[in-house]
Amino acid sequence: MGVACPNNAIVPSARRVCSFSNPPVTPYFWDKRCRMGMKGCFADGQHVGCRFCGLGIYSDIACPASACNFSHEPWHPYYWDDFCQWGMLGCNADGIHIQCRFCDKVPFQSVPCPVKARPSYPDGECWFPAGEPFHGHRWDSGCKWGLLGCWADGVNPQCRFCGSGIYANISCSEMQSTTLIPEPETTEIPEPMKTTEIPKLIESTSKPGSEHRSPAPFLP
Repeated sequence: MGVACPNNAIVPSARRVCSFSNPPVTPYFWDKRCRMGMKGCFADGQHVGCRFCGLGIYSDIACPASACNFSHEPWHPYYWDDFCQWGMLGCNADGIHIQCRFCDKVPFQSVPCPVKARPSYPDGECWFPAGEPFHGHRWDSGCKWGLLGCWADGVNPQCRFCGSGIYANISCSEMQSTTLIPEPETTEIPEPMKTTEIPKLIESTSKPGSEHRSPAPFLP
């Protein structure tokens, strides 16, 4: 208790450190800022860093994503959403806490992940559980839903197909973040041709309706 943790200390998972004789209904997490006497701390009666949050008299203590309780850490990122309700997409992610919510990855791509989401991601790598695809792929931070080649692995929006087939115009270089669009060919427009003066037609002075008469023959 007398040794302060540095900023780069590894924070343990509450479910591995907190020790309850009976699992509580109130969510909890490991808070390295805890001190004896602080509200919610010493939740299990054994560890000062074990802290209650988010429910009842502890509702004013914000729960982090680590308050979710998964038997196995999921692939999908998740976070603690106090506004979650039954039936909302991604909520009740751990099957225990309604506030535990999946986000960002299919089929939860419409739920944006906040900065506090866990695990920290994106990790910069595509994930193909069924094996590597035929097309090349790379990580493109400029990807978004509907852009050609994005969501290549069906999990990460930044994962993008490139380099072959219909993705041939998308460079597989990591330095290139947008689709390569060939520049349109330009043709030189010739200078306007010099015009030559065209003699004007002499307008007929004859009145409309008048007939043209040949001159009378000369009689000797």
